[in-house]
Amino acid sequence: MKLNLSTNRLVNVTLIVVFAFLAAEAYYLLTNGRFIGQKRVEQTFTAENVLPPIDSEAPDNLPYDQYQDARQLVQIKRDLKNGEWLAGGGVKLGWTMATAEGQFCDTCTITHTAGRIRSSSQYYIKLPSFQLNPQPYGHVGLTDSKFHVEGGQAYVRKWINDKVIQKSYGQHFTIRQVDEPVKFRYNTKENCVMIPVSAAAKNICNIILMVIGVSLIVYIFYLAGAFLKFIIDVSKGLTFTTQNVSRLKLIAFSLLSYPLITLLLVGLSRFVFSNYFTDDLMLNPAIWSGLWPLLIAGTVFLLLFKAFKQGQTLKLENDLTV
Repeated sequence: MKLNLSTNRLVNVTLIVVFAFLAAEAYYLLTNGRFIGQKRVEQTFTAENVLPPIDSEAPDNLPYDQYQDARQLVQIKRDLKNGEWLAGGGVKLGWTMATAEGQFCDTCTITHTAGRIRSSSQYYIKLPSFQLNPQPYGHVGLTDSKFHVEGGQAYVRKWINDKVIQKSYGQHFTIRQVDEPVKFRYNTKENCVMIPVSAAAKNICNIILMVIGVSLIVYIFYLAGAFLKFIIDVSKGLTFTTQNVSRLKLIAFSLLSYPLITLLLVGLSRFVFSNYFTDDLMLNPAIWSGLWPLLIAGTVFLLLFKAFKQGQTLKLENDLTV
């Protein structure tokens, strides 16, 4: 059975999909991805089992310059333990995926400097669209969840609910702080998840991402050329032509497809690396800021396509009448 969609139906279906996407985005931003099915109740909590700091802090009685140097050494040591002290470059493809190489040293002391560090290289596939959930339970006033590596094992330090007591005013939680072992690594500078891989896997991903990236750049120039040709034809009075209608259709569906393909690839990466994911991770809300302008622009070009298609039809009818 062949499905035949008219221009109006095609545009209407696309607009429904776009507005549904924007509605889902608004819902996600307002609810942090959680379904609100019950009336919100007042919550209080008592924090127990507060763990000591992950890293020792620099003495605060040092002169300012020495204090800043001591803080920098503490951060270098932590970066090396976490395996995120950058040792090599990588390739990034938008919000979908990237690669990186870091230095790992779990036994480095605070007196070492970057130039004298003996460390091993660790290779990663980065997932820029996922980040650590800072407050998984939403209790206001608690320290955010933190990632750290000790003895080669990665942990997420977070607060968990121990027990819940129903009160007349709502719920009272007893919470405690724990170090939960995880498989993933985390870039605390860029707030994104990193998956440890071999050097060969990183090189293969570099090639794939570079090919896709170059192809995407070429396609963007092609779309820009199509838009310039459209402007030139309109300036010459060649408005409702088949070429202009096709150009507007191509630009519109290209702009609308990119956000949807991006989210599809993000979801696919979540599925492929599902063994590394825990409830401590969430979709980065910033991903929407880079996608919704393309949806708006694509919608504008889609409406232009509809208008020019209608204008072309009227022009043909007028030419036949004459």
